[in-house]
Amino acid sequence: MEIEAPSKSDWQKRCFESGTIIVTRDDPRAPHFYVHGHGRAGNEARHGVADDLCAYANGGPRPVWADNAHRDSETRVTHEDGFAITATGPMVDRSPPALDWVEDDSRHAHDARARLIDWLAGTRKEAPDAG
Repeated sequence: MEIEAPSKSDWQKRCFESGTIIVTRDDPRAPHFYVHGHGRAGNEARHGVADDLCAYANGGPRPVWADNAHRDSETRVTHEDGFAITATGPMVDRSPPALDWVEDDSRHAHDARARLIDWLAGTRKEAPDAG
């Protein structure tokens, strides 16, 4: 079953010097995916998962690993290979203009994160709202 991507905007993999890997849209008001892991999920594996997730979100085929991912919360899936994908964001400045970034804890933001994982887990057919 083909499931529609979560938005019509382009998703991109972003990597940071800290080792953090996210798959995000160019919209700071929208949630994004954080790809993390341990054990067998080394950097190369996490990059592959992020590449697959990015392609899928942009309309590509559903990754094979997605069928074996276990949803363990509203906003997170894990895989037996040791990686996990968490929907996070959007981030907001807690005390502007201090750039003290924290995750938006509004009900709307929480629901948007859950809808991303619904889509990834295959429990939601329609595209989640972009933000």
